[in-house]
Amino acid sequence: MGEEEQWNSVRSFNIQKDLGKKGFENLELRHKEYVADEQTDLLLHFNSSTEMLPDGYRLIQPAVVDPIHYALGSGAAIFSDTQKPMVMMPQRGALLAPGSRPEDFSIEFRMLPNDLSGRENVFYWKNVRTVNDRLIHQYISCSIKSRQVQWSFINFFTPGDYSELTVVLNSATRLIPGRWSHHLVSFNSTSGKLIYSIDGSVEDIEYVTDSGREFDRVYMPSVGDNHQGQLFLGRVFHGRLDEFRMIRRVEEDPLLKSYSRGRGVVLSDPIDLQFSNTRLTRIDSRISTPGNSNIFFYYRFSNLRTDKLLWEDDSPEQYADGIIGSGWTPFLPGEALEEKVKGRYVQLLAELYPDGEREKSPVLKEIRINYLEDLPPIPPSGLYARPLNGKVDLSWNPVTDTDLAGYLIYFGEQSGFYFGETPRYTSPVDVGNVTRYTVDNLENGKLYFFAIVAYDNSYNSGEAGIHTGKESHKSSFSVEVSARPSRIYGVGE
Repeated sequence: MGEEEQWNSVRSFNIQKDLGKKGFENLELRHKEYVADEQTDLLLHFNSSTEMLPDGYRLIQPAVVDPIHYALGSGAAIFSDTQKPMVMMPQRGALLAPGSRPEDFSIEFRMLPNDLSGRENVFYWKNVRTVNDRLIHQYISCSIKSRQVQWSFINFFTPGDYSELTVVLNSATRLIPGRWSHHLVSFNSTSGKLIYSIDGSVEDIEYVTDSGREFDRVYMPSVGDNHQGQLFLGRVFHGRLDEFRMIRRVEEDPLLKSYSRGRGVVLSDPIDLQFSNTRLTRIDSRISTPGNSNIFFYYRFSNLRTDKLLWEDDSPEQYADGIIGSGWTPFLPGEALEEKVKGRYVQLLAELYPDGEREKSPVLKEIRINYLEDLPPIPPSGLYARPLNGKVDLSWNPVTDTDLAGYLIYFGEQSGFYFGETPRYTSPVDVGNVTRYTVDNLENGKLYFFAIVAYDNSYNSGEAGIHTGKESHKSSFSVEVSARPSRIYGVGE
């Protein structure tokens, strides 16, 4: 499984596929992405170039998605001199829609800058409002200069006299090119607190009140009625953005970690090795476990087709709580398995755990099962039929298979159709481990057709092929022979 064979025969929980260096899909833990709720205004995962915007935004120019380098999910928006910014126009119902009067809000994203030598602009919103027949331009801007971030809210918050007002938040932390960081700015309309944090650490706080102190008269946000307002992402930016979100509340518990605390589960479909009592010798895997991330492996096996059918009903979600029930055996990839590990059907399970910081995932690249087939015997040769009075004497060469258990004689009255019945026999006849046998109680003058099959110790003639899968331990048919018993061969024959 994996690499050229891909992962089509597995089911998973909390797992995502990621393209590896060789161009094959690997299995990793699923990133912990946000899910839109009723207070979500705009949520962009950038996992696909066809990602749909919510009803409150009209797309003017889409972002270019990079499916290789991202923070969460399976893609990020990429910006450069040649990659144009993403442009949206807020519509009715959006947080920044014309005439909107937002209360609590948060703006959040992950950012990876490539080049911080100049001035960059990551987030930019512009609009116009009219006060006493005078046009006042409004802006929200997130820019980078000298590796430090500055948020500017220009005429977005409204004093009681509708005068112009600029509120600025500055970071103390200097960004590092080529490194992802989480950015969050939130406004609390009750206290007036406007707070900016990077990777969960507070960088700056301003109180948008008449005194500049908490809980005094709050200057509320107000969006002008101009219907040409636009929102830009990556306006002048060299790098990537991921997991962009605007919501109508103060985000007090942002997703700062790439992965959840839980495990991921990979469950293979039951694998049919074709022959019962096939011995599993070793199970190999190609994995990567950065940091202290881990992958734990288990297998189970059986000869019974009924077990296979039960396994098919299992789901990976059943094992999400880490309780691996009876029947599963842990193993270390690459180590020899005990000789008793034999069966026709085998199923594999893998548990994936992130590192202690929940920033690194193990990677499952490939699983290979090594086994020794318990092959059926070769078909008997030299079958010879000698007609007698009311019977036919059959003889054949012995099969030299080391675990040969016996032979089955098939007979019938039509070539290739071995459904014969006599008062004594019903085809096939299990004659044990002999190389000569006389089939009696046959009708003189009637032509009978015969073929021989060898079977080994794993064959079960009672329920072969129905529940046990041991039908696979019969050889194919020998060459067919025919004979017609007759009285002319003498009563004493």
